[in-house]
Amino acid sequence: MLKEGSTAPAFKTKDANGESVSLKDLRGQKVVLYFYPAAFTSGCTIEAHEFAEAMGKFQALGAAVIGVSSDNIATLDKFSTSECRSKFPVAADGARDLRRRAPAGSRRRRFDSVELQVLRFVSTER
Repeated sequence: MLKEGSTAPAFKTKDANGESVSLKDLRGQKVVLYFYPAAFTSGCTIEAHEFAEAMGKFQALGAAVIGVSSDNIATLDKFSTSECRSKFPVAADGARDLRRRAPAGSRRRRFDSVELQVLRFVSTER
């Protein structure tokens, strides 16, 4: 795992629509990688709703949000539409490779009314 403030590792995966998502495409942006264990569980659903409701705040800060889980594309597609309200992309990390390599580790953070258990902040501005 990288230390907080380190340059994010390159990654490429698929989102809920089967489209490619890569760090290279996000260069120059702030990115919040939001990791959740499994779609449609109570905690992950609440977190998805909170992120969807707060997207305006993230956008005002110039930050993109990408939800990441080990769910398959079909499940991500349903979760993205129903729980993330199509406000931000969700991406597949079936082997959990991205989760292991993302900076900042697992820790609790307060965000509005939800305490997020696994959240990594990545800057691609370097």
